[in-house]
Formats: sequence, C-alpha cells, structure tokens
Amino acid sequence: MTTESSRRSFLAAARANLDGAQAAALDSAKKPDDSWTPVSQLSALQRQKLNADVSELTELLAPIAAIAEPRRIS
Repeated sequence: MTTESSRRSFLAAARANLDGAQAAALDSAKKPDDSWTPVSQLSALQRQKLNADVSELTELLAPIAAIAEPRRIS
C-alpha cells in the first residue's frame, strides 16, 4: 500500500467512526436547541459513555494533524 493510499484509508476510517455510533452517543448529550447538556445533569452511565467516546475519538483523530500538515517548500 502506498503512503498516499494508506493516508486515504486512515482518513476514511476516521470519517466512518465520526459518522458512527460514537457520534450518535455524543449527539445524545445535545439538547433540542443544539446546546449541550451540562455534565452535572448527565447520569454516571452517560458521563462514562461520553468520556469513553471522546477519548476514543481523540486517539483516532490525533494522527490526522501529522497527515494533513502542510508541507513546507523552501
């Protein structure tokens, strides 16, 4: 697999995860007016799920900065 196809594959996988169940779990913490429910109003189970999903998404997205970093031409 070439570097370019590897990058595209990684980005596609990241996009799939963002569109998947984790995004749905994050959206469940939103109110109908698109504001966020305060953490203090979430149940312990909701907070645990939200923390796990955000942690997983953070790990998944961290390498994208390096992949998408502009190349310097000097």
